Amino acid sequence: EQKRYDLALKEITARIGDDPEDPEGYILTALCRHLSNQPGAWDAAQRAIELAPNECRAHFVVSITEAKRGNLDAAEAAIRRAIELNTWNAGYFGQLSAIDIARYRWNEALQSANEGRAIDPDDEVCLNHRAIALTKLGRHAEAASTLEGTLEKHPEDAHTHANRGWTL
Repeated sequence: EQKRYDLALKEITARIGDDPEDPEGYILTALCRHLSNQPGAWDAAQRAIELAPNECRAHFVVSITEAKRGNLDAAEAAIRRAIELNTWNAGYFGQLSAIDIARYRWNEALQSANEGRAIDPDDEVCLNHRAIALTKLGRHAEAASTLEGTLEKHPEDAHTHANRGWTL
């Protein structure tokens, strides 16, 4: 949460050293490496899946690392598996919406974002992806309203400010 990924990776590496069969260490490694643009995120995500094929968070990290590599088919398959394993995580629908946006599938992106918002109405990713999809669908007033509400709840979110600028 503090974006101190190097310090987190140091602790996670020690955790993996203590228990190299614990998938949580690999999930966290994949997240830290992904968020800090360090190599090895995909490898860690793959190891997490090997160790815990029914762990929804492992499929989530596979999805985000595959999407970053441009492999949207694998990213979508992984996030759909995560959703199948845990239908109550708004972030998973946010990731599915991101994949739909990358594919220029605006209606599907809007639907995925709205499904996530049904779980957590304040999810920043879903709100931002909803606004992007609405903008691309020509529904500018709805997009603006979504972003204004998002900024009220999350006034420091840079992505939301940028997104608001794009809608204008």
